[in-house]
Amino acid sequence: FEYISRYMHYFGITQVDGIIADLGVSSHHLDDLERGFSIRSDADLDMRFDSSQGIKAADVLNQLPAMELADVIYQYGEERRSRLIARNIEKMRPLKTVFDLIEAIRRSTPPNHRDRTLARVFQAIRIKVNGELEKLEKFLSSFTKRLVVGGRIAIISFHSLEDRRVKHSFK
Repeated sequence: FEYISRYMHYFGITQVDGIIADLGVSSHHLDDLERGFSIRSDADLDMRFDSSQGIKAADVLNQLPAMELADVIYQYGEERRSRLIARNIEKMRPLKTVFDLIEAIRRSTPPNHRDRTLARVFQAIRIKVNGELEKLEKFLSSFTKRLVVGGRIAIISFHSLEDRRVKHSFK
């Protein structure tokens, strides 16, 4: 979505009557067990949608200072235990695999909340690695120029971070 203007220009399209945007993560990425998106199999901590981009999940987890990592986990994953999780990640460095990250989270959470925490932390790291919210912001700031007067847009969002930005943009 971040390249909508570029693609429309390439195809000689100035405006459209409607846009449908599905912000969901592609199952193509999640099904690739070697990319480290899933907690169900051990793999390198990659989490890149585009494997040619530089930064991997392992880079974020091993290089950010604990306080910055905690902020990433809190802001992008809305995880209350972000500080404790970041401290345990720092203690276990270097983290290389999905199971290393799972172990750091396991040490930080009670069993009855662990699944949700795992999902939140993995989401946060994935969003950071791929710059998902920055790309969404770029799209949201440009789509109105691409719609004809009276045009329609529908955006399907999957978590509150996306939802808030979309609603704010629509206002």
